[in-house]
Amino acid sequence: FDPPKSAGRGDPMRLRGALAEGAARRLIGVAGRFAAGDAVVMEGLTLDLAAAVLTPGDLNEDPAPEWLLRAHEVLHDLADQPGLEVATVARIVGVHAVSLARRYRRHFGRSPAAAIRQARADRAAGRLARGVDLAELAALGGYADQSHLTREFGHIYGLTPGRYRALFA
Repeated sequence: FDPPKSAGRGDPMRLRGALAEGAARRLIGVAGRFAAGDAVVMEGLTLDLAAAVLTPGDLNEDPAPEWLLRAHEVLHDLADQPGLEVATVARIVGVHAVSLARRYRRHFGRSPAAAIRQARADRAAGRLARGVDLAELAALGGYADQSHLTREFGHIYGLTPGRYRALFA
Protein backbone atom coordinates (compact mmCIF):
# COMPACT_ATOMS: atom_id res chain seq x y z
CA PHE A 1 0.00 0.00 0.00
CA ASP A 2 1.39 3.35 -1.05
CA PRO A 3 -0.12 6.47 0.49
CA PRO A 4 -1.48 9.11 -1.89
CA LYS A 5 1.29 11.13 -3.55
CA SER A 6 -0.09 14.33 -2.02
CA ALA A 7 0.41 12.99 1.53
CA GLY A 8 3.38 14.42 3.36
CA ARG A 9 5.15 12.61 6.15
CA GLY A 10 3.13 13.03 9.33
CA ASP A 11 0.06 14.47 7.58
CA PRO A 12 -3.18 13.27 9.14
CA MET A 13 -5.05 10.69 7.08
CA ARG A 14 -8.79 9.96 7.21
CA LEU A 15 -11.04 7.08 6.40
CA ARG A 16 -14.09 8.02 4.40
CA GLY A 17 -16.90 6.38 2.55
CA ALA A 18 -18.90 3.23 2.46
CA LEU A 19 -15.89 1.04 1.67
CA ALA A 20 -14.02 2.08 4.82
CA GLU A 21 -17.03 2.00 7.12
CA GLY A 22 -18.30 -1.30 5.77
CA ALA A 23 -14.86 -2.88 6.05
CA ALA A 24 -14.51 -1.66 9.65
CA ARG A 25 -17.89 -3.13 10.63
CA ARG A 26 -17.17 -6.45 8.91
CA LEU A 27 -13.75 -6.54 10.56
CA ILE A 28 -15.47 -6.34 13.96
CA GLY A 29 -17.75 -9.22 12.98
CA VAL A 30 -14.93 -11.41 11.67
CA ALA A 31 -12.80 -10.74 14.75
CA GLY A 32 -15.74 -11.61 16.98
CA ARG A 33 -16.47 -14.96 15.39
CA PHE A 34 -12.89 -15.74 14.30
CA ALA A 35 -12.65 -19.17 12.73
CA ALA A 36 -10.18 -21.11 10.63
CA GLY A 37 -9.50 -19.26 7.39
CA ASP A 38 -10.65 -15.88 8.71
CA ALA A 39 -7.09 -14.54 8.79
CA VAL A 40 -7.27 -14.13 5.00
CA VAL A 41 -10.64 -12.38 5.31
CA MET A 42 -9.24 -10.04 7.96
CA GLU A 43 -6.24 -9.27 5.78
CA GLY A 44 -8.51 -8.39 2.87
CA LEU A 45 -10.67 -6.13 5.05
CA THR A 46 -7.58 -4.43 6.46
CA LEU A 47 -6.35 -3.74 2.92
CA ASP A 48 -9.79 -2.34 2.07
CA LEU A 49 -9.38 0.05 5.01
CA ALA A 50 -5.89 1.04 3.88
CA ALA A 51 -7.16 1.69 0.35
CA ALA A 52 -9.84 4.01 1.72
CA VAL A 53 -7.34 6.38 3.33
CA LEU A 54 -7.62 9.90 1.97
CA THR A 55 -5.66 13.02 2.66
CA PRO A 56 -7.46 16.16 3.84
CA GLY A 57 -6.90 17.63 0.36
CA ASP A 58 -8.66 14.66 -1.24
CA LEU A 59 -11.71 15.38 0.89
CA ASN A 60 -12.14 18.82 -0.65
CA GLU A 61 -12.57 17.64 -4.25
CA ASP A 62 -16.36 17.90 -4.18
CA PRO A 63 -17.39 19.92 -1.15
CA ALA A 64 -20.84 19.07 0.12
CA PRO A 65 -23.46 21.80 0.12
CA GLU A 66 -24.68 22.90 3.53
CA TRP A 67 -28.07 21.21 3.04
CA LEU A 68 -26.35 17.87 2.41
CA LEU A 69 -24.38 18.10 5.65
CA ARG A 70 -27.60 19.02 7.44
CA ALA A 71 -29.34 16.02 5.83
CA HIS A 72 -26.52 13.79 7.08
CA GLU A 73 -27.04 15.09 10.63
CA VAL A 74 -30.83 14.78 10.44
CA LEU A 75 -30.56 11.26 9.08
CA HIS A 76 -28.37 10.17 11.98
CA ASP A 77 -30.43 12.06 14.57
CA LEU A 78 -33.70 10.47 13.42
CA ALA A 79 -32.43 7.00 12.46
CA ASP A 80 -34.19 5.41 15.44
CA GLN A 81 -37.62 6.56 14.28
CA PRO A 82 -39.64 3.65 12.91
CA GLY A 83 -40.42 4.05 9.23
CA LEU A 84 -37.99 6.92 8.64
CA GLU A 85 -37.86 7.56 4.91
CA VAL A 86 -35.40 9.41 2.72
CA ALA A 87 -38.29 11.61 1.55
CA THR A 88 -38.81 12.76 5.15
CA VAL A 89 -35.15 13.77 5.49
CA ALA A 90 -35.32 15.55 2.12
CA ARG A 91 -38.42 17.45 3.18
CA ILE A 92 -36.75 18.56 6.43
CA VAL A 93 -33.74 20.03 4.58
CA GLY A 94 -35.85 21.44 1.75
CA VAL A 95 -34.69 19.46 -1.28
CA HIS A 96 -36.20 16.82 -3.54
CA ALA A 97 -35.62 13.22 -2.44
CA VAL A 98 -33.92 12.35 -5.74
CA SER A 99 -31.48 15.26 -5.36
CA LEU A 100 -30.72 14.16 -1.82
CA ALA A 101 -30.16 10.54 -2.86
CA ARG A 102 -27.91 11.48 -5.78
CA ARG A 103 -25.71 13.93 -3.85
CA TYR A 104 -25.63 11.78 -0.71
CA ARG A 105 -24.37 8.77 -2.66
CA ARG A 106 -21.76 10.85 -4.49
CA HIS A 107 -20.45 12.50 -1.32
CA PHE A 108 -20.82 9.73 1.29
CA GLY A 109 -20.46 6.65 -0.94
CA ARG A 110 -23.79 5.04 -0.02
CA SER A 111 -27.47 5.71 -0.34
CA PRO A 112 -29.27 7.61 2.41
CA ALA A 113 -31.36 4.49 3.09
CA ALA A 114 -28.18 2.46 3.65
CA ALA A 115 -26.91 5.21 5.96
CA ILE A 116 -30.11 4.99 8.00
CA ARG A 117 -29.70 1.21 8.35
CA GLN A 118 -26.05 1.62 9.36
CA ALA A 119 -26.84 4.35 11.91
CA ARG A 120 -29.49 2.10 13.46
CA ALA A 121 -27.10 -0.84 13.62
CA ASP A 122 -24.35 1.30 15.14
CA ARG A 123 -26.69 2.55 17.86
CA ALA A 124 -27.89 -1.00 18.44
CA ALA A 125 -24.26 -2.11 18.87
CA GLY A 126 -23.74 0.51 21.57
CA ARG A 127 -26.91 -0.48 23.37
CA LEU A 128 -26.05 -4.18 23.09
CA ALA A 129 -22.73 -3.53 24.78
CA ARG A 130 -24.66 -1.92 27.65
CA GLY A 131 -26.88 -5.02 27.99
CA VAL A 132 -30.20 -3.78 26.60
CA ASP A 133 -32.71 -6.60 25.99
CA LEU A 134 -33.11 -7.51 22.28
CA ALA A 135 -36.87 -6.93 22.13
CA GLU A 136 -36.47 -3.56 23.86
CA LEU A 137 -33.54 -2.75 21.59
CA ALA A 138 -35.65 -3.44 18.50
CA ALA A 139 -38.37 -1.11 19.77
CA LEU A 140 -35.88 1.63 20.73
CA GLY A 141 -33.92 1.32 17.50
CA GLY A 142 -36.68 1.84 14.97
CA TYR A 143 -36.87 -1.81 13.89
CA ALA A 144 -40.20 -3.46 13.07
CA ASP A 145 -39.41 -6.35 15.42
CA GLN A 146 -36.57 -8.40 16.87
CA SER A 147 -36.11 -10.50 13.71
CA HIS A 148 -35.78 -7.30 11.65
CA LEU A 149 -33.06 -6.14 14.06
CA THR A 150 -31.29 -9.49 13.81
CA ARG A 151 -31.32 -9.50 9.98
CA GLU A 152 -30.13 -5.90 9.59
CA PHE A 153 -27.50 -6.15 12.33
CA GLY A 154 -26.15 -9.43 10.97
CA HIS A 155 -25.93 -8.02 7.45
CA ILE A 156 -23.94 -4.99 8.62
CA TYR A 157 -21.75 -6.48 11.36
CA GLY A 158 -21.57 -10.12 10.29
CA LEU A 159 -22.69 -11.25 13.76
CA THR A 160 -26.06 -11.76 15.39
CA PRO A 161 -26.92 -9.20 18.07
CA GLY A 162 -26.75 -11.92 20.73
CA ARG A 163 -23.25 -12.98 19.65
CA TYR A 164 -22.14 -9.35 19.53
CA ARG A 165 -23.38 -8.78 23.08
CA ALA A 166 -21.63 -11.93 24.30
CA LEU A 167 -18.34 -10.71 22.83
CA PHE A 168 -18.45 -7.01 23.67
CA ALA A 169 -20.69 -6.53 26.72
